[in-house]
Amino acid sequence: PMAFGFLPSFSRSYGNKMFVVTVDGISANGKITVFNPQDDTVLATISLTEPGTNIAIAENKLYVAENATIEVFDISTYAQITTIAVGQSPAQLHISGQNIFVANYGEDTVSIIDTVSDTVTGTLTVGSNPATFTQVGSNLYVNNFTTDTISVIDTVSETVVDTISSVDSPYYSVAVGSKLYVANNSNLNQVTVIDTVTNTVTGTIAVGAIPYFILAVGTKVYSTGVDANTISVIDSSSDTVIETIQTSGDPNYMAVAGNYLYVTGTGAGALDVVDTTTDTIVSTVQTDSLGTGYTTVVGDKVYISIDNRILVLDNKILPNTIPALLSFTSSAVSGTYRFGQTINVTATFDRNIKAGSTMTVALNSGGSATL
Repeated sequence: PMAFGFLPSFSRSYGNKMFVVTVDGISANGKITVFNPQDDTVLATISLTEPGTNIAIAENKLYVAENATIEVFDISTYAQITTIAVGQSPAQLHISGQNIFVANYGEDTVSIIDTVSDTVTGTLTVGSNPATFTQVGSNLYVNNFTTDTISVIDTVSETVVDTISSVDSPYYSVAVGSKLYVANNSNLNQVTVIDTVTNTVTGTIAVGAIPYFILAVGTKVYSTGVDANTISVIDSSSDTVIETIQTSGDPNYMAVAGNYLYVTGTGAGALDVVDTTTDTIVSTVQTDSLGTGYTTVVGDKVYISIDNRILVLDNKILPNTIPALLSFTSSAVSGTYRFGQTINVTATFDRNIKAGSTMTVALNSGGSATL
């Protein structure tokens, strides 16, 4: 693990650099740690005026969201360029063209920043507590957590062109083709499907209790059910749940690396690795922490925020490591068995085994058996 003096809360990669937002839980100061993901050496530390919540990178500049401002730094020298005033509690920064759209969670607005001039060129009124964005074509969908709506912003005209209701506590969403899938972070336990051509709700899908994070891998949509300890796998062609994956517990963030889905859990102290071709857990990493959170993938490396450190995993090695055999048990009594008789044997491994796996066992008689 990479040790940090502060608590890592958000990270983003750019070129050959990784930027990690960290917060000192005692003094509430913030900083950005910059390191090289090739050898994980620290390149620089940037002090922030206030704790950072999110970052974006555009025009060779680093934009850091703080309490009611965006601090701008040169990506090469790390020198501060300017400070831009925005709304209260900016939650997410989204780049579209030469603009950055800022979801002001505490002010029910979206600020638009021109990254060439580093000035606010517009402020749009949306629903209460805008949390995150998902862009489909030229339209930007804003998840308004408290008003149970989604505001639709035309990024060309920079105006709100529609408001979609019939969602419940939307926090994260993901697009597959012309469909928008919205995780309703409430006890309705549903994912809402929106047609982005007409901006209308076309249906809901029952998923695990208290859906939170949602993402897509190909034509499949994965939704975490925090209270159910599950991940619901949705086929976007039929909008039905085709698989339910039982996780180590409290799944929240997910990240994709190749065919593998890395799932962190706030109450499990573990990270699950899901093979998205079979939708089965092929590995579980014990993190010895209940603070497992935000995950970022850079090439073949996976970075997971854990308390005041970041765990670094190799995506090429971890899912393909041979599981360790812990024990053999059998309900059959000891004795002599003839050819053709069946002996039920249970093999226990240190993690879940991929469906269809086989193993060869050496027998005391000198022969072998394939299980």
